[in-house]
Amino acid sequence: MNYKHELVEFLPNLPAKIWNQDMTGMEIYTPSHWHRSLELNLVLSGQARAAVNGKTRTLLPGDILFINSGELHSVDYIHPDDHVLAVTILVSYEFILSWFPDYEESFFDLDQHPEVTDALRDQIRKIGEIYQEKPAFWELETAGCLHHLLFLLISRTAVRQKGSHSIQKHAATDTMRKAITYINQHYQESITLEDAASYVGFSSAYFSRFFHKNIGVTFYKYLNDIRLHYALMDLLNRNATTNDCAFQNGFPNVKSFIEAFKKTYHCTPGQYKKKYFS
Repeated sequence: MNYKHELVEFLPNLPAKIWNQDMTGMEIYTPSHWHRSLELNLVLSGQARAAVNGKTRTLLPGDILFINSGELHSVDYIHPDDHVLAVTILVSYEFILSWFPDYEESFFDLDQHPEVTDALRDQIRKIGEIYQEKPAFWELETAGCLHHLLFLLISRTAVRQKGSHSIQKHAATDTMRKAITYINQHYQESITLEDAASYVGFSSAYFSRFFHKNIGVTFYKYLNDIRLHYALMDLLNRNATTNDCAFQNGFPNVKSFIEAFKKTYHCTPGQYKKKYFS
């Protein structure tokens, strides 16, 4: 999957996409990406690390990871043996606009409204349960929950963006989206920090600081993580060899791939594959 800009396909008869997540270890990883949809994640058990627009936080049971439209975000495991259960809901951007035309100039701020967070937690959990069980007319019941969820957000947490700070923030986010798009389109090639900096119109030194400030890791750490992510996906295909994983995902040689893999996953690709399929 290309995480430059996630294209979301919604469920029939519903302006949303719903997952009941059950992830272990390295499965708890999504590289930085963005989409127009509103995203809500409720952690039911386990822990994970998330970053939104460069700000990192630890997610624990009961926490909600809330992603406004267009925000860069990623999720990663904390320990290789972590096990996370969560409910994820993506709500259609067009659905929100149909009820809240000012959404393009606004965002939802949950930080100042703990009472709304409690109510949202109940709705997300209920939607996850309905989707899991799928009783008669479950789409209709889910639609009711989604409307109530959106009512809570619009009536209690909507904040209009204004001022030069908002303009600067949008400009920075747009530049980061452009950089992330470039990396995800070219990670299989021998790209450099200088290439990415030139693409967004920055000097190498400024872009290096800018990237680290907004994503939370260096350019080369992010590029390496992207390559490892896709290499791991290839590795879990029984037909993919270590050589295939290395050369098809931008590593200059097999040795560099194995070293990077061991540093991140604490074992060789062959050992990981054997453990995964045992």
